[in-house]
Amino acid sequence: MATRQLNVYCQDQFLAATRRPVDGLFFLTHRFLYPQTDKSGKKKNNNNKNKKKRRKKKKKKKKKKKKKNKKKKKKKNKKNKKNKKKNKKNNKKKKKKKNKNKNKKKKKKKKKKKKKKNNKMKREKKKKKKKKKKKKKKKNKKKNKKNKKKKKEKKSNEEEEHQHVQHQQ
Repeated sequence: MATRQLNVYCQDQFLAATRRPVDGLFFLTHRFLYPQTDKSGKKKNNNNKNKKKRRKKKKKKKKKKKKKNKKKKKKKNKKNKKNKKKNKKNNKKKKKKKNKNKNKKKKKKKKKKKKKKNNKMKREKKKKKKKKKKKKKKKNKKKNKKNKKKKKEKKSNEEEEHQHVQHQQ
């Protein structure tokens, strides 16, 4: 290790600031060229200060990031909540509309079915009526024929009787 003997009353401020007593003598240990060694003779890490600084900086950065993320998350959650509410409302509206349309369709279908049924019933009724009328007509025709025949017979009988009475006179 390259060292230089130093006067105790060193005028140079830098040297005075970096002097270190070793065996009652002062030696210059330049921070960059000649790193200090610990008791075991291993190279001493002079970066501890810097390490601490870096760690602190990192911690600060992490904290800042965490805060930012928290804020972001809060904002996102707020937005999501708002959107959820909006979507719920819209979905409700959509459902209502859908149900309305569904009910409309159902009603229309029901009406159509009813109409069909009614029309069928009307047709059946008409058919029945027609049949009844036909039957009645047929019956009446038969009856009239019978009555006509009866009338004719009666008339002829009366005529015969009349003639018979005339003849007797």
